[in-house]
Amino acid sequence: MITNVEELLTARGDVLRQIRGQKVVDIWLAWFDEWNEVHTCSPVVLQLESGCLELWTIYVCEFSITWNTINLSQAPFSWLDEPQGKTRWVNNSEPLLQNVKGKIIQDISILAAGKTCNGICFKLDDRNLVIQNGLDELVIADSITYGPVAEKLV
Repeated sequence: MITNVEELLTARGDVLRQIRGQKVVDIWLAWFDEWNEVHTCSPVVLQLESGCLELWTIYVCEFSITWNTINLSQAPFSWLDEPQGKTRWVNNSEPLLQNVKGKIIQDISILAAGKTCNGICFKLDDRNLVIQNGLDELVIADSITYGPVAEKLV
């Protein structure tokens, strides 16, 4: 996983620029049945018209982005050797996400804590969608909730 902002922009900048103007088809989260809630240490999968952008919270404050690496027909954590209990992909399970489906991505900002990527902010038609790492917890919000952060435009 790439967490350095400059390296991340080098590796994923083209994809991030390409998805501007695309519609959010769906958003997928890993649901952990034993807790009856979202598994916050798993990726958020933003399904777009051209593919899936996977947004990962890593360690205490790091964040990374991958493109089309997760197969949503397989259970979450299928990429690990160890089973992670009963998990499944659910779409639009968080109240904020229910209003994001169908919106167009207008602009994208990478959120940084120093040289480390901490999250991403999507400017949509009529709202923001922020997905970031809040001290080893997945934060999904409509504004930046964990700082200090500086925005780096893609």
